[in-house]
Amino acid sequence: PAGKPLPALAAVMGLLDGFNVCSLGAVVLVLGLVIALRRRKKIAAVGGAFIAVTAVIYGILIMLWYKLFAFLAPIAGVVEALIGILGVAGGILFLRQFVRYRKYGPACGFGNSRLITRFSNKVAEAFRDRRALAAIIGAVCLFAALVAIVEFPCSAAVPVVFAGILSDSGLPIVSIIGYISLFMFFYLIDELIVFALAVWKMNVWMASPKFAVWAALAEGIFLLALGVYYLLGVV
Repeated sequence: PAGKPLPALAAVMGLLDGFNVCSLGAVVLVLGLVIALRRRKKIAAVGGAFIAVTAVIYGILIMLWYKLFAFLAPIAGVVEALIGILGVAGGILFLRQFVRYRKYGPACGFGNSRLITRFSNKVAEAFRDRRALAAIIGAVCLFAALVAIVEFPCSAAVPVVFAGILSDSGLPIVSIIGYISLFMFFYLIDELIVFALAVWKMNVWMASPKFAVWAALAEGIFLLALGVYYLLGVV
């Protein structure tokens, strides 16, 4: 299918992908520790490092999926079929997630991960010496990279489908990087708001968990419709 509005898709898909309990939970955890520093410059440095590393790692993961789709592109109809199948499968997954969130409340899938728990404890230890800013930033950057990689499957359908759409566009690599950057901006916009409020008010604000619940519904409907659109295009 041609004529896709890529800027709008990047904005909508990035925004929907950003409203997941995993990414928001991670940034709130880090900012909760950072607030104890009680200095706006340090809060800005540490929180900014976390968000920057998250953006870079997540963006690289999307680029790797784009490369995979681009590799398959010469095979006629394969990319479109994969986007359609992934869209439908992802839509069903998010709709099931919405039902589960409505019943039990939103919860992150890696919440019980031993690796995440162990590393979050290491980050907490780094904050005990509040003067060692470099060590704190280093620990937070490693934690951000780990969370971005482990959390990617939490909502992988959205960025993977977006990578497929980009590969189907036939655009030059500079434009691809631009659209991935646009996707990442909207993906991080909720975290940037939480971060800005933390620097300004010196406390952590957390949006109502209902956002994550209804975002799951919106993602489910959006991906399902997108998947059907691509599958019909293949047929």
